[in-house]
Amino acid sequence: MKASKARIALATMLCAIPASAFSWADEGHTAIWEAAQSLLTPQAKQQVDAVLAGDKPDMTAVWLDRARDAGKNEGPLVGDQETTDFIQAFPFHFTWHYVDMPLGVKSYAEADEFTGRDDVVQQIKRCIECLEGKSTKLHRRTALRVLVHLIGDIHQPMHCSSGFFDISDPLHPVLRTDPDSCLPLKKEKLEDRGANQLFYGPEKYDQMHALWDFELVKRLAGLKSLTKLLQDALPDIDSTTPGDLHAWAEHWAGESVALAKAAYTGIEFGACTLNTTGKGPKIERIEIKLPAGYIDRQKTVAGTQMVKAAARTAAVLNAIWK
Repeated sequence: MKASKARIALATMLCAIPASAFSWADEGHTAIWEAAQSLLTPQAKQQVDAVLAGDKPDMTAVWLDRARDAGKNEGPLVGDQETTDFIQAFPFHFTWHYVDMPLGVKSYAEADEFTGRDDVVQQIKRCIECLEGKSTKLHRRTALRVLVHLIGDIHQPMHCSSGFFDISDPLHPVLRTDPDSCLPLKKEKLEDRGANQLFYGPEKYDQMHALWDFELVKRLAGLKSLTKLLQDALPDIDSTTPGDLHAWAEHWAGESVALAKAAYTGIEFGACTLNTTGKGPKIERIEIKLPAGYIDRQKTVAGTQMVKAAARTAAVLNAIWK
């Protein structure tokens, strides 16, 4: 009975999460993975092929999103036993895609009160350990799929940040960025959930997170192959990461939150609509006005981040399978 209620609660929670909360869009994740494969060493390529034996090529990079969909009884993996087993074993897998750090933090370590074992940084570490043979918490094929996807996600700045707001005056919400000011707002859940509650237009997906996931990817691709665009840019982008392989994800999260802070710069925050049906008010939407030229500027940032994600995915796999 308790297990049944937990599954119902989980399904309800998943349905409440916007579809845009987890992705560079399928096109972006697939292009990142295709570009990454062009950088694999022969040893790593052999290992990747062995681990992914039997996997559908167009599914690897987006499998984690499709597993989320299956948890809502949607998509092509509904009824797939491997996916069902994964969902049951890891009921909070939908939180693996992100970490909601305040915009003012300088590093993942500084955001200790905002991080957790089910965030994107910790799950990248888990996948690496599984592929190294140091952990059996995930099946190796699942670990590789999840790793490929999450390295893409961690390079999307809205996946490593959240705006926290003082709503003393709902008509004039005030963005807070330093951790000390944000912590009480986190406890009251007065945040935009990775910019999912920031709306620059009236439509359902006229929100800042979806702009990064879909609109910027679409603008980048245009009439060209996004994979080729990333591959062509690989030699021009410095994607090296200092330190030990197992700490790379922390470094990437720090980079992304800094880019997120820049992405919030110049935005005008308008009226805040609150949802008061639960325990205390929560932010339902905040009207925003983007500064002039925002999409063109951030399109370049998004492109650079996808190139880095491709190069770093390959770097991780090459380091694991030297």
